[in-house]
Amino acid sequence: MNEKEESPKAINVEVLNGLGLPGSAKVAARYLKKKGLKVSKFGNAGTFSYDETLIVDWKGNVSASLLLSKLLKIDPSKIIVYDKPSKTIDVTVVLGKDWKQLSEQLKK
Repeated sequence: MNEKEESPKAINVEVLNGLGLPGSAKVAARYLKKKGLKVSKFGNAGTFSYDETLIVDWKGNVSASLLLSKLLKIDPSKIIVYDKPSKTIDVTVVLGKDWKQLSEQLKK
């Protein structure tokens, strides 16, 4: 477990489109970049069958993942934590079918 506190700005994020709506990952990546986060890549997930948007924390940095979930208005129960220190990405955000509603809330 990573003991030091990191802001979400210090994490390396990838955004994947898991709902099949063209351009969703690009829009979400742009939003995160505007908030000061480092988005190293975006694209399509392996499948477009995700109902809910989720955060995959590859490095066990729960505090940064919680801040990211708050920033994107994602329920913290949708954070999946792994311990993969060799992974080049810190966090993957997989957009689900609920992203349409979440993205509307982000505009407010």
